[in-house]
Amino acid sequence: MDVGSWVRELRLDAPSHIAPVCLPQTVARVGAIIGVDAVEWGVQHAKEIAEANIVEFPHIGGGPAQLDTLRLGVESATLSMLECMYEGSVSDSTLPYESESQIRDFVHRRITLTDQWAMIRQGHAALVRRLMAACAQLTAEPERSSRLLAVTDIAFDFIDAYWVEVARAYEGEQQRFDESALISRETALRALLDGDETDLGEVGRRLRYDVVHRWHIALVFSRIAPGEWDELLTNAAREALVALGARQVLLVPRGHAVLWAFGNSPAPIDSEWGWRPPDSVGMAVGDPGWDAAGFRTSHERAVVAHRLANYVRGDSSVTHYRDIDLLDLLLTDRERAREFVDYELGDLADPGAGTAELRRTVATYLDNHNTRATAATLFVARNTVTYRLRKAETLIGHSLTARSLQARVALYLAELFHLDED
Repeated sequence: MDVGSWVRELRLDAPSHIAPVCLPQTVARVGAIIGVDAVEWGVQHAKEIAEANIVEFPHIGGGPAQLDTLRLGVESATLSMLECMYEGSVSDSTLPYESESQIRDFVHRRITLTDQWAMIRQGHAALVRRLMAACAQLTAEPERSSRLLAVTDIAFDFIDAYWVEVARAYEGEQQRFDESALISRETALRALLDGDETDLGEVGRRLRYDVVHRWHIALVFSRIAPGEWDELLTNAAREALVALGARQVLLVPRGHAVLWAFGNSPAPIDSEWGWRPPDSVGMAVGDPGWDAAGFRTSHERAVVAHRLANYVRGDSSVTHYRDIDLLDLLLTDRERAREFVDYELGDLADPGAGTAELRRTVATYLDNHNTRATAATLFVARNTVTYRLRKAETLIGHSLTARSLQARVALYLAELFHLDED
């Protein structure tokens, strides 16, 4: 009996518009064996599993490019397992190129092998559940029981062989990385950022970047849209710092999708230099600073601006720290901030289109302190504004003017938290 023929019957309920992240030749090769529909099924489910991994392990990074990097490993493993299911055995344990690429990224971003194993286990369990459900649906008795048993046997044989290869590749890449000159530079940079000023001359030599008696500005470049690593961020950083007039440049890649950049000058640096990054690249800018302390402060603020950019970016791809300094303060303790929103807004903080409309009306009113101006801003009748404000006061439990500053801050935070949830 052909235990794996059901794999070629896999298909999604609706056509998928998700592009594979594996190499076209990989997709074509597997598609020739198990069929295009089964490949599409695998790509869709692999993306969902990768998204679940990011929710479970947020420290690996949740941006579009980081998701695509994680999908590389999940998708290639999924397609390989489907191929083994169809053929009825695990014959080749060689790690796919795409999985090796993901492992290189994880090593360079200091994501541990333990985290890698935890994500593989979670993804493997999710994929086996989906395969069991699909096999049971596509297979009739009397073959169903034997085919379900084959699914579990092949799945566990596959993960055993796959993990051995992952560990081997990870350890090999870790050794190469540790032995390279990059580790020396990263160690020097980390010491500097941690406040170690024991020998700044030696730090400058290892970084090939003068730290003392210089003005510094730190930038963080990132991909807004996913894509392959192709020097886009490096070229953008060099152009930005040259346009700024930096005498020396220090570039530090952080995985595929993020790049730290530093520039120095003996003269004060103006962070408003008019340069704009290319499409699909975001730039976060720290305040210029003097000497080693200024180097650290500028970097810390650029990193914060990068982390909070989605809240304030709008149509601009550039975020300055001064754009988010208040936001940084408000979100220093996110749990306390959420408690503050609930305390100040009461039922007005509840999700839903109706309360969102009321919050927008109250925020506009508190900005204008005038119902006529609020109505004009929102393009509604003045009586509508009055009605909404009274309803909002009922939900809050007191007059809007009693704690207007607290209410406006709480509304601002509520908007950000609902943006997070979306």
